[in-house]
Amino acid sequence: MDLQQLQEIQFETLKDIASVCDKHGIRYSIYCGTLLGAVRHKGFIPWDDDVDLAMPLSDYYRFLEVFPREMHDKYDGLTYRTEKNGRCLWYRIYRKNTTYCPVNQLELEIDHRIYTDVYPMIGASDTQWKYRIQQFFTHLARVMIRADYIRLTKEKYTGIKRINYLTHVLPRSFREWFCRAVEKYAWIDPAKTRRMGTIDGVLFEGKFTHAQWAKMTKGEFNGEWFNMPEDYDTVLHIMYGDYMQLPPPQMRVPHLPENTVICVDQDSKAVLDEMRRKKQ
Repeated sequence: MDLQQLQEIQFETLKDIASVCDKHGIRYSIYCGTLLGAVRHKGFIPWDDDVDLAMPLSDYYRFLEVFPREMHDKYDGLTYRTEKNGRCLWYRIYRKNTTYCPVNQLELEIDHRIYTDVYPMIGASDTQWKYRIQQFFTHLARVMIRADYIRLTKEKYTGIKRINYLTHVLPRSFREWFCRAVEKYAWIDPAKTRRMGTIDGVLFEGKFTHAQWAKMTKGEFNGEWFNMPEDYDTVLHIMYGDYMQLPPPQMRVPHLPENTVICVDQDSKAVLDEMRRKKQ
């Protein structure tokens, strides 16, 4: 697995996203490990294998309209509504003619391209019971839309999470309808609430205040400059605690295992065909 090649493509994607956002006045910020990498490493965390961004909900929806028009020759931007067996509630941008997946998943009907995640920043309801309902239904939608991916990859749930297998029997059309309903009624404009958080790969929480995201600055990442919160120290402490402390060596690993295929100039079908020819 050539991590450097992967990071180069993702860095190029990050620059393209920032360019579109700057051109159209769309607010964005580098986020999660990308924000941490900018502050702690001035670039990628050495073992990181993805790029994450966050956008206020209204800007997120504008970006969904603008980015495909600007970058359709180079990328496919997909959501759970448009990606076959899609597994994310948020917007995922795929680089065309690339491959990034474990070897044993190459034949599965899921998207195998190098991607970048764009998370919507939504408001957390100011009423406690409404906030808990918002959390529950958002989490349920995330589980429902991931069901096809879990079924195809045979990923294992443990403990109480095994109940998530029940969603596999529901038709995809129903699960997408449910996600659209959650998006319509539970995704609140953050300007209307006191706290906010992102829709991403973990349980939704209203982690942040408006003050923590009100002002943006530029952070260095691989020699280029991208938007990030001026109060990045507070934001990173909320997400990671003592974020300047490196994790133990055993935790400094990419998200995907070592037997992962990375190809920056061929799609997964071409990669699979080539692997089969070599075996003959």
